[in-house]
Amino acid sequence: MDKFSIHNIIQNNTDRNRYNAGYMYFKRSSVKDFYCKNEDDVSTFYGTVIDDYANYTSLLMINNKTRAILNYSCDCRDFISSDNQPRICAHIVATVLKGLEGNNNEQCETNEGIIDPS
Repeated sequence: MDKFSIHNIIQNNTDRNRYNAGYMYFKRSSVKDFYCKNEDDVSTFYGTVIDDYANYTSLLMINNKTRAILNYSCDCRDFISSDNQPRICAHIVATVLKGLEGNNNEQCETNEGIIDPS
């Protein structure tokens, strides 16, 4: 799956404020211990995001054929909404944007650049 498809899936499934906060974490190089993997039509993004208060571990898996989000998680408080449902938080956004940056390790696909949300 190309970077634009993954980016659109994340942006369409994330509140604008959370997306923008994740973009800022990405731009500040707050994603550490990162890896991404593309295997059997599934892209997996995993990383630790360091913000002002703590370190948060986030994960997102996307099926490249169906363009469906298979799994996502983060250990931050914002991951679970007030109605007790999980949602894509800023830490997940930052981790995926780091993966779309490309050339992070041999398991990641090479992608060109990142999409500015503005």
